Amino acid sequence: MSIYCSYWGAGDEHSDKCKRIRKVRGGFVQDDSKPCTCGSCPIEYMGSHVLPKENDRRDGNIGISAIPDHITDENLDFMPWKPFLRVHINSATVVITREQTEKLFRALAGWLEDSAPKR
Repeated sequence: MSIYCSYWGAGDEHSDKCKRIRKVRGGFVQDDSKPCTCGSCPIEYMGSHVLPKENDRRDGNIGISAIPDHITDENLDFMPWKPFLRVHINSATVVITREQTEKLFRALAGWLEDSAPKR
């Protein structure tokens, strides 16, 4: 069981119409060997000499996770999150869109606010 609580992510949730999603009896499965076509994933980094485009190949994911205060028996009523943030990127380098950047910014700002000691 993970102690971390997902706070935000890009690349983990795809629409039914994405080529990564395959319909099977009883639901859908994700096939990571297929390209993301719904725009959920970050843009695949092609090198510093390549200007990214919205329709470039998408792959990988990026996410942040917090640790809720109730995960230990310490009584820290003033702090809903522990002062640690897990950041994961399953690709060496990714490029995120403006929309993904805005969502990441809001998530990071929210975590900073939520994890600050309340006095």
